Formats: sequence, structure tokens, C-alpha cells
Amino acid sequence: LREARLSTERIDALVEAALAGGSLGAKITGGGLGGCMIALVPSDQAGTVTRRLHAAGAQQTWVLPLTARPDTHPA
Repeated sequence: LREARLSTERIDALVEAALAGGSLGAKITGGGLGGCMIALVPSDQAGTVTRRLHAAGAQQTWVLPLTARPDTHPA
């Protein structure tokens, strides 16, 4: 994506840091060059990934648990 000018070296480093910390997947998001990425992380790895992201230069991180709502999964 960097070759297409949609990413930067910094955001690529954040994606790599998330993956190295235990993320199941990570990618850039947004309109391009905004410096945002998202990572899917097992709950027991959230602290590790957060620390790695900050060490790689992340300015802010958010940890939001994903839970299934009972009404969205019919029996």
C-alpha cells in the first residue's frame, strides 16, 4: 500500500508491531495517510500489543472488547 501512496513507513511499522505482539490481524484504515490502523487481538494479548504499539510510536490506542449480542445469533 505504501507504493500506492496509501500508507507510510510509520503506519506500516505499527501494523508490524501489532502482528509481532500477538495480533491475529492488523491493517491500515481510513482515507489514506491518516495514520490509523486496526488490529484484532485476543483479549489476553491486548496489553502486550498496546505496549508494542506505543513503543513503535503510537500516540493513542483503544482496547474495545468484541462480544456477541444474544439477539444477533439465533439458536
